[in-house]
Amino acid sequence: KNPDFNIAVLNPKSNDIKIYISSLELYFDKTTAAIAEVKLYEPSEDYTHIVFRNKETNVRLDQNTFTNK
Repeated sequence: KNPDFNIAVLNPKSNDIKIYISSLELYFDKTTAAIAEVKLYEPSEDYTHIVFRNKETNVRLDQNTFTNK
């Protein structure tokens, strides 16, 4: 339980993926339902922690920002 976040824990089914990722935790902000943090765990217990800050939603992007291939 976390007072600030709803947490979804994803575990890979594929053995090919399990070699690299043991689990993935998605932290959803309880007030906005947006993803606020991601933790990616490796089988060695090391992890990568990504925190999203200064988020902007539904921002207009110039059509030339990305190309569609």
